[in-house]
Amino acid sequence: MTFNTWTLRNYLSDVLLYVKRTEAPYARLYCPGVRWHPIPFSGDVLGARVLTVGVNPSASEFKNGCGRVEIEASGLERHLVNYFKGGQTHRWFDTWTEALSSVGVSYRGGSAAHLDLSPRATMSMSSFKDKESVTCFNKMLDDDVSHFFDLLKHSHSAQALFLAGCAGRWYMNEFLRRVAPVHGFHLEVEKEPESSGDAKVGFYRLLSERWGIDIPIFFCSVSPSAQTARQRNLLIDQIKANRARISSWLR
Repeated sequence: MTFNTWTLRNYLSDVLLYVKRTEAPYARLYCPGVRWHPIPFSGDVLGARVLTVGVNPSASEFKNGCGRVEIEASGLERHLVNYFKGGQTHRWFDTWTEALSSVGVSYRGGSAAHLDLSPRATMSMSSFKDKESVTCFNKMLDDDVSHFFDLLKHSHSAQALFLAGCAGRWYMNEFLRRVAPVHGFHLEVEKEPESSGDAKVGFYRLLSERWGIDIPIFFCSVSPSAQTARQRNLLIDQIKANRARISSWLR
């Protein structure tokens, strides 16, 4: 697909074909019996001012019939773009929802949307204990992240990226710094996270001269899916503590 012929629907068609074509090597990562479809993003990704970034969608989106929509690109586009306008959303978004409200943006209002590094719904990262599964998951992220960058090239309204937690064996900021050059991007450091602390914060810019991209990044080492409410609140508190800096990015 060339830049001039790019549309969100064509992008989703490519993602659907890619995931189907490359499914076999990652079968060990999927939840048995769970019928799922790819989710590369959620919300108005082309119109949002803030984009949160996750690792990959949760298989629990699809249990008890939840998330069962037609797999054709047209139906998938409607479902994903309108995800936050419907009823109940996945609990993973609750922490980000509260955090984003402190800087005046929201998923439901369309000023925020979400991207995933991989569109595949797998078991949780913490469930992979054997070396083969861990290696397989990390390879999946390395291979699938090309579609994350392809979508980001066209998210022209984005004024900030929010990263938190880990992507496989790496912190999210470290993962993007490692893979970005392969896809025509690079991460420029403004402030590295402290070497110690419960919720380390860093600031970066994601740059691409080729694609005209210059997006500031907020990173926190605590995941929005951390096990305890106290941990999740650390992420919220760090965004509130850095509200002035983050708000200066948003026009």
